[in-house]
Amino acid sequence: MTQSTTFYWYDYETFGLDTLRDRPAQFAGMRTTLQFEPVAEADVFYCRPSMEYLPGVMACVLTGITPQTAAEKGMPEVDFAKRVFKELNTPATISVGYNSIGFDDKVNRALFWRSLLDVYSHVWRNGCSRWDLYPFVLAVWALRPEGVEWPKVRGTDPDKPERQTFKLEKLTAANGIEHSHAHDASSDVSATVALARFLAEKKQRLWQWALNNRTKTKVAEALDTRRPCLWVDPRAGQERGFLRFVMPVARNPDNQNEYFVWDCREDPDQLTSLSPEVIARRAFAPAFMREEGEEPLALRRLRINECPFVCADLRVASSSVCERFGIDLRQVVDFGEKLTRLHGMIEGPVLQAWQIFEEQNKARFESEGPKDPETALYDGFVSEADRARAQGLLNLDFETIAEQVHDGRLYFDDERLNELLFRLRARCAPQTLNDAEREKWLAECRKRLTQQGAATTTLEKYFEEIDSVRDRYETLLNEGSITEERYEAIEKTLSDLWDWGDQAAEYAQVEG
Repeated sequence: MTQSTTFYWYDYETFGLDTLRDRPAQFAGMRTTLQFEPVAEADVFYCRPSMEYLPGVMACVLTGITPQTAAEKGMPEVDFAKRVFKELNTPATISVGYNSIGFDDKVNRALFWRSLLDVYSHVWRNGCSRWDLYPFVLAVWALRPEGVEWPKVRGTDPDKPERQTFKLEKLTAANGIEHSHAHDASSDVSATVALARFLAEKKQRLWQWALNNRTKTKVAEALDTRRPCLWVDPRAGQERGFLRFVMPVARNPDNQNEYFVWDCREDPDQLTSLSPEVIARRAFAPAFMREEGEEPLALRRLRINECPFVCADLRVASSSVCERFGIDLRQVVDFGEKLTRLHGMIEGPVLQAWQIFEEQNKARFESEGPKDPETALYDGFVSEADRARAQGLLNLDFETIAEQVHDGRLYFDDERLNELLFRLRARCAPQTLNDAEREKWLAECRKRLTQQGAATTTLEKYFEEIDSVRDRYETLLNEGSITEERYEAIEKTLSDLWDWGDQAAEYAQVEG
């Protein structure tokens, strides 16, 4: 980091939770110094959805942003993407949000991919990097909770005790931080900055340590000590304090940014008696692929380039922390030493297990047929030649691009990119399509609206969901659980969504 390094705090509101297939609705960002002082006016802008896209009904109900609102206030997705790209790629920028690595940065990558922009440059080029406030919040709660109010909520089961909640709006309210409109990107960004400032002031040493040790180089150094490291992992669960004590078993041969680590709260001896096939099921495969009664192993995938909170000094887990979460540090160290002794027996089967899992994955995806280019982001890196061609598009208007495509002067070696460019023109400059391209685009739109799996939903299911949500909120109104004013606002949103579905059907010339 240098004196010119800045934070760029950002947040998306989206039309759904599928980061590859759903679309952004609103973006907000605020650039500050590392001391949280604003250095520019905050950014707030909307993304105009394309007409063949059907938004998630509940997403619109929660945010109040309908596709009509985004269409009226927004810009075409390619222009929206370029604006986000410019901010995140400003030299020496640390892009950061609340659960941004878990969600928002995945939205970034899909957005940049569809717009033929460099998907990864904002996390490494020109001194740029990223961070995420959410794991740090979990670390403060687990390791140094004093001086912060930690709200609890009760679930739907009245017999179960209250649980901690780490929702941004709950944390800000509990600690007297202004957060006027949850699920509004601008309000969420302001609240995130205020929460970060509050925690940095309360936990200065922990904040500075986490900021300085978030890079993959620092994380790899910690793991390479060959001793158990504390990892704050949101997937570890609240009962365990979101804490794992991990040591590397192997490095992913297909991705050097990923380690296979063992949680030393468990005895590694069990790995010596398991076949690679069983390890593959219990460590790497999703739950539905495990056999009945099989429990997941304490073997996890840790990606060092996702800014994990990993600390090699176990003294950070004080005696009070260990007592609170039932941690036996002596046993952790003993299991770590055992893992070192067993490493030669374990590493090979774990790597074989990974290859088995990868081959099964490949076979499963091949059986599903060709993948849509828009969701094929992770199916291989783009060549330098194609990257240069995509970069060259930034200086061309769509008419020039179309002319070069039609006379064969503009094409990519990677067929995914040729299809993405075609769809970019169809959505943003339909006047540049020739007759054959117009027919192709119309067929693609019909497929997306009528075929299950071609998009996030079909027209039929979309209308069914609107009716279902309307019935649900009508029941809540009759029970007195929501106000008349809230119900009317939801009804207006649902009415707009129905109209959008009708317009999409007309656009794609879908019958009935």
